[in-house]
Amino acid sequence: MKASMRSSNNYQKSRIGYSILIFVSLLFFLLKMVIDLPLMYSFNRFQQSLSLLWFFPFMELMNAVYTLIIGMAGNIGKYEWKGRKISTYAHNAGSDFHK
Repeated sequence: MKASMRSSNNYQKSRIGYSILIFVSLLFFLLKMVIDLPLMYSFNRFQQSLSLLWFFPFMELMNAVYTLIIGMAGNIGKYEWKGRKISTYAHNAGSDFHK
């Protein structure tokens, strides 16, 4: 019986931990939006396209997803950029780096 109580207690602790993580993540995301909004407002006013600000919350979410995907993809494989071959450290491990 004590084992089940410990198990449920651990579950409650992890649930609280995830709740705090989600809350802090949302807080930082809202802070990012508050910082980005004046910049986007200024730019859209200059471009005379204030009606596009309605897309701002959705595009902030897409920016986060895009950054995550591109960041992960950048660590996989080899690329060529401006005539230079670029590869990740994982692909160079165990080989001569200056080949």
